[in-house]
Amino acid sequence: MKKVLCFALVLMVLCAAAGMALAADELADAVCPEEGFSTKIPAGLNAAYEKENGLWISVGTPGKVPFVLISRRPLELKLKDPVNYLNNVYREYMENTYGDRMIGTNPCREYEVGGKKLLGARYLYKVQDYTLCLFRLIEVREDGDVEYSAKYIDGKGEATLSVLETAVRYYEVQEKTNDNLLSITINGADYRIGTSTLIDFVENGWTYEKENDGVFGLYSPENESWIYVKTLNGAPDDPLLSLDMMWADGVPMAYQGFNENGEQTDGQAGQSLWDWLVDSFDARENEDGTLVAKVPLSSGNDVQIETRGVRVRLSIVP
Repeated sequence: MKKVLCFALVLMVLCAAAGMALAADELADAVCPEEGFSTKIPAGLNAAYEKENGLWISVGTPGKVPFVLISRRPLELKLKDPVNYLNNVYREYMENTYGDRMIGTNPCREYEVGGKKLLGARYLYKVQDYTLCLFRLIEVREDGDVEYSAKYIDGKGEATLSVLETAVRYYEVQEKTNDNLLSITINGADYRIGTSTLIDFVENGWTYEKENDGVFGLYSPENESWIYVKTLNGAPDDPLLSLDMMWADGVPMAYQGFNENGEQTDGQAGQSLWDWLVDSFDARENEDGTLVAKVPLSSGNDVQIETRGVRVRLSIVP
């Protein structure tokens, strides 16, 4: 009991101090359109969406302990009894996962974090010579319960708890849309279908030539490679309607956490661009081996995403 009370006191003091310190520090936006929320994190940290887990905020090496996770529950999965969930359902999950490596659990109690009152429990288990702590919090909300998790080496969680406090304090619900699927990074510069123009590429060192059927070829002298685009009315200063990276060998690209090789760039392993498209949307494979998905946008149009496993072609379609 003394250890639990000591932790609670340390958490409250740490969170109060962290709140004052971080107010003066530069914070960055961390947006999770997949689950419809945003928050803030200390500038320089990595935040990436991980399916089944939510928004993963790396406090150290991406994909490793320590980290903070945020997940928003759909309304249909709202917790009926959060205390029972933390004390029994999630405790049993931890015990089944870690077996005899489990050390114990600090049962559910109320914590004040980021100016809010949340329910939380701590789960302790051994990994080699370390004792890891998973501090799990639930914010009960009418617009969808929020689960926060902070995992760190027990006794060395100050930095992680500070990130957790900031994430809780600045959590906001955002209307869930797929509009982020229009954005892509090419050669380190950000572009957006429906907004960016050929002029934006020219300003970043590209040249262009007009092809047939309103298509423009964009050439990168730096990479000696081409990408192909269409604009709204066939003029260079009109917004892009499509962008084809399929043949752009050697051009660095980042799209939805994947690079020009179709590999994840957020430190998580395993999923490919192809797998992500299949798992996330109603995608189909054409006879030529191209995987295609049409995803609705807030404008009422669709974004069509195509890939052959590595690079992408993006188009706005009615």
